[in-house]
Order: sequence, then C-alpha cells, then structure tokens
Amino acid sequence: MNEITSSLQNSGVSRFWSSLTPSTQAALALALPYTLVDALHYYTAGSALVFSFPILIILYLWCGSLAARFASRKGDTAEQWPRYGFVAGIKLWLISTLVNALMAVLVGTASLGLTLALGAPYLLLCGPVFLVISGLGGWCGARGYLAILHRTEPDVKDIMTEYRDHQTDNDEK
Repeated sequence: MNEITSSLQNSGVSRFWSSLTPSTQAALALALPYTLVDALHYYTAGSALVFSFPILIILYLWCGSLAARFASRKGDTAEQWPRYGFVAGIKLWLISTLVNALMAVLVGTASLGLTLALGAPYLLLCGPVFLVISGLGGWCGARGYLAILHRTEPDVKDIMTEYRDHQTDNDEK
C-alpha cells in the first residue's frame, strides 16, 4: 500500500496539483458541482434563484474554507488564508462563467444566436454582483475555517494572536 501511495505522490499529476496555489486547488476541486448548480441557475434565466442561490452560497463558503485548509497544509500564515478564500471564490465563479459561456456558444449556434443574445445582457447586469458575492463568500468561508480551527486546536491560538496583532498594526498605519 505504501508503494502505491508513494508512486501516486511522485506522479506528474500530483506534482502539478502541488504547484497550484491553494485558491486554484479549491476552485478546481469544486468546479464541477458548482458549474452544474450555476448552469441550472443560468439556463432558467434566474427563475431557479430561490433554489440555486443558497446552494451557490454554500459552495462559495466551502471553497473558501477549502482554500484556507490547503493554505494551512502548505504552511502559509493564517493572515493569508482569507485572501486565498476570496480569490478561490472568484476563481470558482470565473471557471463556471467560462464553462457556461462556452456552452452558450455551442447552443447559440444551434439557436441561431438567441442564447448568446439573451445571455450577454444577463452576464453584464448580474456578473459584477456575482463576482462580489463569490469573493465575499470565499472570504467568509476562509474566516470561518480559521475561527473553527481556533476553537478546536489549541496550537492555533498563537496563529490567531499573530493574525490579530498584524491586523491591529495595519489598522494603526
């Protein structure tokens, strides 16, 4: 079993995955489920918002906390975790938007451009809102991970103290 584990850890895919930033790792890990839920929202022209939006928010939070977890495993300081969460949420939204745009191009050729004509104004009007929501959701997820880790692991108190001191120093400047 150890031979299999070591061969997987030394594989090219594992080295590539390790070379990615924690925010990219988190966004890629949740890209498929998020894209499926977002496609439901996108292709119903927002009418499924009541059902899909809470799930999207949960996925943003999860993505942010996953980015913080990946950052903690890489040894990054706790003050960087919320930033990784913020960027992970935005990357998750961008991945889904690119996939949906590609699908709109494919479907748009079959519908003689009607899908593209209806999707462009929707993206221009709602895109900035979702961009802000995705970043804030990822940031809150990373902060939530930090808070939970602070409560469950006593060693993290030192990390939290350093983080708060750093925040206080930045506020004074």
